[in-house]
Amino acid sequence: MVARWEDLAFISNQDGNAEVYLLSAEGGRPIRITDKTPDDNVGDWSPDGEWLAFSRVGEVEEKGLWLRNPDGVNLVHLTEGDDYNPNWSPDGKHIVFVRQTGPTDGGLDIFLASRLKDGTWQDNAELTRLTKHEANNDSPVWSPDGNTIAFVSYRDGNAEIYTMEEDGSNPLRLTTNEADDLEPVWSPGGDHLAFVSHLYGPGEIFMMDNEGGNQRRLTTNDAEDYSPDW
Repeated sequence: MVARWEDLAFISNQDGNAEVYLLSAEGGRPIRITDKTPDDNVGDWSPDGEWLAFSRVGEVEEKGLWLRNPDGVNLVHLTEGDDYNPNWSPDGKHIVFVRQTGPTDGGLDIFLASRLKDGTWQDNAELTRLTKHEANNDSPVWSPDGNTIAFVSYRDGNAEIYTMEEDGSNPLRLTTNEADDLEPVWSPGGDHLAFVSHLYGPGEIFMMDNEGGNQRRLTTNDAEDYSPDW
């Protein structure tokens, strides 16, 4: 993950546990920007490249989502829960993420944290819950125009791709395959989504229109294909 095309964020356990490091795109020595015993996991850069969102697991006072500047100076504890997979809105005013709200077989829901007018963020009690379903909801990602969120839900028996409006309303199911469909990503113009489907066994990369039409298979091999990106 790159901020302003200058820094690459990555995870390394070279110091005994998973920590976040930055590496210049030109090379050189990596800089460690987290230094806690719990494991840290890279999440997403803010659109302006000024903040890196990451998740931390561990004790109650440490776990949740955190924000940090690339220089490693400013640190913000954004959420206080079993939270991961943060994704910034295009305008940098919101972060959508996944929270473990119950058992692992049906306790993942999507939440929203918003930045206030004074530049601070909502506290944990003010977070907006976008999904509330017995089945897991995961992998939220903003559309380029910031009006729609694509996500994965198991509410219909297996993993399918849905969209919803930024406030969680009007969920729309885009895929109807008997196999799992995962990892949605938007095209830069927002008119298409790429995703991973297990319709033919191993994961293959598919593409579809942003309302689920014209689904087509892009890769055809016996290996696992995953993590699409535009």
